[in-house]
Amino acid sequence: MSNRPYRPFDHERDIEAVQRIWIEVGWIDADEEKVLAAASEFFKSGHTEVGTIDDRAECAVHWTPGTVQYQDSTLAMGAVTGVTTSHLARKLGYARELTARSLVAQVKAGLAVSALGMFDQGFYNKVGYGTGPYVNVVQFDPSTLTVETGFRPPKRLAPSDFEAVHTAMANRKKFHGSAVLQPVDIIKAELAWTEKPFGLGYFDGPGGSLSHFIWGEMKGEHGPYRILLRAYQTTEQLMELLALLKSLGDQISSFIMLEFGEFQFQDLIRLPFRTARQSQGGKHSSRFHAYAEWQVRMLDLDKCLAATTLHCDDLTFNLALTDPVAEVLT
Repeated sequence: MSNRPYRPFDHERDIEAVQRIWIEVGWIDADEEKVLAAASEFFKSGHTEVGTIDDRAECAVHWTPGTVQYQDSTLAMGAVTGVTTSHLARKLGYARELTARSLVAQVKAGLAVSALGMFDQGFYNKVGYGTGPYVNVVQFDPSTLTVETGFRPPKRLAPSDFEAVHTAMANRKKFHGSAVLQPVDIIKAELAWTEKPFGLGYFDGPGGSLSHFIWGEMKGEHGPYRILLRAYQTTEQLMELLALLKSLGDQISSFIMLEFGEFQFQDLIRLPFRTARQSQGGKHSSRFHAYAEWQVRMLDLDKCLAATTLHCDDLTFNLALTDPVAEVLT
């Protein structure tokens, strides 16, 4: 077992040290009070353990409980939502061991799977993660959308609407792989540290709750704007959001966002290949690209297999299963 000093994160004692780590690695800027406050809110949620040098936090691993849609089932999930190591503690094993320790904590919490966003391929394989499916990212000129649906004037959203946004994300229409993080402070921090934010939405849910919305970052007068969060509950609500985006095309030259789960976005673009050729090489180029920036691993094999539906005859197989976490923590 490692003799490196680890302990649970204490907000009052450790927040300045952890903020300093985030500044050091370039995640936030030291002169932005709003962003520093958002980072502080972030660490009030979830679970964090720190590795120390001279009793000062030099590595922090944060994880958050949540759920993930797996085929027709919902699995309890742990999301490793922050792994940061200062320049003093690099290559000493802190990040790997703290991540492994967080997985042990997630198992003890009864979670079935764990997921994270990776900085690059390979590091998290050492604690049992495998790469998830590609996500499709689209950049498009909203004026080229072929949506003919009408839309109503939306309401503006602000960082103070984090509770409404969190509820809308939890109640949104979900597909295989859709995730929900439980602590509302995660969304509070996400909205607070969005640079030049914009948010538009509709409050058509029960009791006037937020039913469908978009949230993202503005850039200049013409974009590209980046959509970071979106939610809807019905196809009609999705079409209204797309019609809303189209209405902004007289000023905004392009949006960047993840493709939706139930259809190929290219089907809604007028002359997609011609538009791509004409805009090629510019900052508003129309393009589609795919990559895998996240990884996932099982924590409870029985729970994962119980939720798996195979459309075939019963099958049997031999399985030799090992977990590299055991090696890391030995």
